[in-house]
Amino acid sequence: MHPDQFWMHETLGNVRERRFSEIWQDTSHSLMAGLKNRLPLLKGRCGACRFVRLCGGSSRVRAQLITGDPWAADPRAT
Repeated sequence: MHPDQFWMHETLGNVRERRFSEIWQDTSHSLMAGLKNRLPLLKGRCGACRFVRLCGGSSRVRAQLITGDPWAADPRAT
């Protein structure tokens, strides 16, 4: 299981080995925990944006792939 179709490089679990509900509720994986409570983790423009509650930080995969930090500002954010 991946967070979404763009996070193919991050695996949170395997539904053949564990139930989806168990994987979904398991926040021992730091990415899963962060995605469930991302607003305090957001940095830069995204963290300071007045619209952050509307977009929720959007997709964090672009920031992770470009900067290595999923909580960094989205490089495409304006």
